[in-house]
Parts: sequence; C-alpha cells; structure tokens
Amino acid sequence: MTIKFFGGETVVWKELTDTATSAKSACVAVAFFGKGGAKQLPLTRGAILVVDASEARVKAGATCPEELLKLVGKGVEVYSYPNLHAKIFVFARKVFVGSNNVSASSKATLSEAMLMTTDTGTVHAARAYVHGLMRIRLGPAELERLQKVYRPPPPPKTTTKAKKSPGNRVWYEGFFLGDPPKGSEQESKTEEDEAQDKLTKGYELDTYWREGPPRYAIGDTIINYCEDNSMVYKPARVIHQFQWSNGKARYTFSYEERPVGHRISFDRMVKALGRGWKKRLSEDGKVKREYANVLLAWWHQRG
Repeated sequence: MTIKFFGGETVVWKELTDTATSAKSACVAVAFFGKGGAKQLPLTRGAILVVDASEARVKAGATCPEELLKLVGKGVEVYSYPNLHAKIFVFARKVFVGSNNVSASSKATLSEAMLMTTDTGTVHAARAYVHGLMRIRLGPAELERLQKVYRPPPPPKTTTKAKKSPGNRVWYEGFFLGDPPKGSEQESKTEEDEAQDKLTKGYELDTYWREGPPRYAIGDTIINYCEDNSMVYKPARVIHQFQWSNGKARYTFSYEERPVGHRISFDRMVKALGRGWKKRLSEDGKVKREYANVLLAWWHQRG
C-alpha cells in the first residue's frame, strides 16, 4: 500500500492531469467543473464523472456544461448530484482525495492539498461512494439546455448557495401487475410517446400508475418491486408524469427510464446486501440518503 501527500496548486494538478491521461479506468466525483475542465481533467471513454450541474451552479459559472459536453462526446458518463461538495478521483487502483475542484483558479491560484492511496479497501469504498451519486445522467440535450443559462463565474467574493432539488431522491415502491384504469388508454399512450422522446439512448421505458397525486418528482430514482412475484427491478429515473381522472378518482402515471437488464428476487437482494436490509425495505417510501447510496452502489456493481 502507498500513501502520498501533494500540496500546492501546480503539484496537485500535474499529478491529476498526468494520471487521468494514462488511466485505464476513472470514477470521479468533484463538485465544480469549470471552463477548461475537459483539458484539465482529460477523462477518456468509459469514465464516470459526477458533478454539481444544478441550474444554480451553472448560472453561477461554477460548472460549465460546454466542458461536460466535450467529455460526453468522448464517451464519458456524466451525472449531476445537486449540493455535491466532494472531491474524489478514483483511477484504477488508486484514489485521490483533496480540496480541489476542476477550475482555473484551483489550477493557477488556490493552494490545494491532496492525499493519494492505493489501499484496496479505501479505493473500493471511494468507488462505491461515487457510484452511489450517479442519480441524474446528463446527455447532450440537457447539457445544451444548461449551456444556455450558463454565465461566466462571478468574482471570488461572490458566493451562490445551491438550492435543494426534489429530483434527487430515491424511492422504493411496489406495484401489482394489471391493466391501467379503464378510459385512460388513449391519453396514456399519447403521454408515453412524449416520454419516449425524452428517453436516454440505451435505456428502456417503463410505465407505472397509482391512484392519488404524484408521490415523487421528475428526476427522482425509483426502485420498483412487483408484489405479484416479489421481483425487484433495476433503479430507474422518472422522466415524465401526468395525472388522469375518470371523474371519481385521480391517478398518476409515471414514465421511468431504466437500464436494460435482469430483475432479482427480493430475498436474494436483501441477502446480498446483508443484515438489516430486509427491515429497511419492508415498506414503500423514500429511502434515507445513507442507505440510498449503498443501495444504488450495489446495483451498479451488480451490473
């Protein structure tokens, strides 16, 4: 095992840039990704990058969508996690943890510090943490929209506080197999076509409906399980919703994009997760953040 300390803006970024250039795999969570970031942290195809690309941070100039677009074009998976403040860089069998965002000021002005270790347990834990943050995937269309609201960063003395986003929660919810409410077929098909236009390439669309008002927001992550056969589906993201009424009751239809893949039985899942998980997932509802990160990381590692 190796542990190294790096201090000073030029030393920190020389090490990170050189490592990113030659690394065969990369998994990074860094709060801000500013102008010039694609060159400063030259991630390659297959890498994972999580940043704070909320509108508040984009408008403040802390994160530049144009730079993220460059990485997406190279095959990097880019995600947004509102209120992210971590700076973790995992490259193959080593992890760097420090104070530095990906920004011009970090590279040329600020005095940064960073630790690197090759400790296997630490590397695995850091990678799992980043995987747990992979909530909102950013494709070209969303990044182009964000670029329109991007503004150059303000003077250093100006600070913009990011707002909490409702589209950042994880839910665990059951459903029963069955036909949608009678009379809703035509409108739900129209809404499904609209949802298809929002679907990320490589994902499949699932439709769920429930009686009552919306329980979660667009952007939230849902882990569905079928109460008819106790099978649990891969985590999906809500990309479209609409409400429909037959005059007697109101229903909410949710359209979710889900990675293509197999289901798993509830019993096998909780056994693999370990002690305490059967109780934690015994009821529908929002999953606590500390458990949500572990749950999503487990699904990602499972593939």
